Amino acid sequence: NSVVYLGHKLKHAQTLCGVPRILNFRVVPADHAFQLYFYIYAVDNHSKFARLVTHVPYTAWNVTPGEAIDLPPLDFHTACFRIPRHHHIALGVNMKNHLYTPAIDRHRASVTIDYKADDPPTLLVPLV
Repeated sequence: NSVVYLGHKLKHAQTLCGVPRILNFRVVPADHAFQLYFYIYAVDNHSKFARLVTHVPYTAWNVTPGEAIDLPPLDFHTACFRIPRHHHIALGVNMKNHLYTPAIDRHRASVTIDYKADDPPTLLVPLV
């Protein structure tokens, strides 16, 4: 399973250049270990075709199932990418990625995103 947060349509082309960061991301794990993968995409407003800009994995070990945890600030891989006008910046989150060895059997792994309206997750995107 995955979730995608879609930002507003860009009125002008922008260049993402630097290290994006995500803050205040809170989850409730169902098991003692889990992995999450965060992706930033540039999404075409018309075709909905998305291009991967950058990503960052996160692994947690020895957590208490059912207990909410705040992830530390996560720095994405450095990127420099021109995002055309009328595209959206999107954040995707999932638990599967063929590039990484899973922390736990994928059939058992799950997390619930614990969204707090008074302290929502924040994606910091360096646009130049």
